[in-house]
Amino acid sequence: TLTANTTYAMALVMDANASHAYTNGDGSNEAFSNADLSIALGAASNEAFTAPTFAPRVWNGTLNYTGGATGSSPELMLDCSNLGQNIIEVFVTDDSGNVSSCQATVVVNDVTAPVLVCEDTTIELGEDGTYTIDPLDLIGTMPTTYNVITIGSDNQSGTAGTTDLTVDVTEAASLSFDWDYVSEDVPGFDSFGYLVNGTYTALTDGSVTSGSAMVDVLPGDVFGFRSESTDGLFGSSTTTITNFMPGFAGQFAPENWTETLDNSDGSATFVEIPGGTLAFDACGIDVLIADLEMVTCDDIGTPITVTVFATDASGNVSSCTSVVTVVDAMAPVLTCPEDESVMVDPDGTHTVADYIESGAAFATDNCADPVTITQDPVAGTILGVGVWTITFTAEDDYGNISTCEMELDLTLLGTEDNEL
Repeated sequence: TLTANTTYAMALVMDANASHAYTNGDGSNEAFSNADLSIALGAASNEAFTAPTFAPRVWNGTLNYTGGATGSSPELMLDCSNLGQNIIEVFVTDDSGNVSSCQATVVVNDVTAPVLVCEDTTIELGEDGTYTIDPLDLIGTMPTTYNVITIGSDNQSGTAGTTDLTVDVTEAASLSFDWDYVSEDVPGFDSFGYLVNGTYTALTDGSVTSGSAMVDVLPGDVFGFRSESTDGLFGSSTTTITNFMPGFAGQFAPENWTETLDNSDGSATFVEIPGGTLAFDACGIDVLIADLEMVTCDDIGTPITVTVFATDASGNVSSCTSVVTVVDAMAPVLTCPEDESVMVDPDGTHTVADYIESGAAFATDNCADPVTITQDPVAGTILGVGVWTITFTAEDDYGNISTCEMELDLTLLGTEDNEL
């Protein structure tokens, strides 16, 4: 809805199946107006809101609208901000300027329930042996994905140019991808294809607009995509690459690709399609809650089915279920005795004490009580003069282990003795 006496800006962004329709501006064909609207045109770019910009460039199209001085009835758009009762006043003016009006009560309802997608999940207990469930922990997520748009050259050079996007292959892979191609030029002057070690395989010369391809690559190969123009004139080509497998991750992550322009003013760009939580609603989720608030050590080993409920502001409810597996992945907290210096017995030996039984070595755990502690060398072991390492190991009921060490320094004389 456009408000009177207000200036608006508009950008038209084409998709992969469309092309620019324009006339170059000459100063006399850039402004249009009628009794309702005035329009100033304009500029264009190969990619929305990025350089280079071509101006003046006049969009060749038609703007359709309702309302204004023609006397037709304007449309009133109602959205989520209008939920509930709305008083709408309608005015009518005749040719002589006489005005009358009436009011209507319009009730806007949202009758569409939220959409939820749960996923099974594993929950690790905290230090106190509990975990408070956040319903979002149980909702699935959609990963971020990428498309590649390669744009050919129209640098007015009259000679051939290329736009390449290449990547070094470090592991063998079988690549596959789909592509959609459009060109402003005469078919045959711009092409798109792929590169392997500099060898170019054209997939289209302008007469084919979409397709699929498969390529096997080996470690040490250089793979890439190319947009080629034989003349650098009369408009560029644009190709959107989708469903690239094994995906733009690992060795094919976006940061590993290199753009190379040879007599080209084009570009090769990754377009990010953000992922996110798989919970949707037309007007927003008002309440998201799970039917289980907390899990504890008692829940280890038995899968639990948890239901997540979503309610929007209009009271529409939906739910999904997640199978929760509770685990204890936290090792015991083990405390070692302080290092000791002890004088050996008259026979030159020392019997290792039981530090666990005396309580000098102890452990706590979030789920196990008591915790199993072992000592090496074990209590009762006979040692001679020297510095010995005593190792303590604590293991809980679920195989989580922690260790610590102390030093036992066995000497002939104590630090306070000065007589033989």
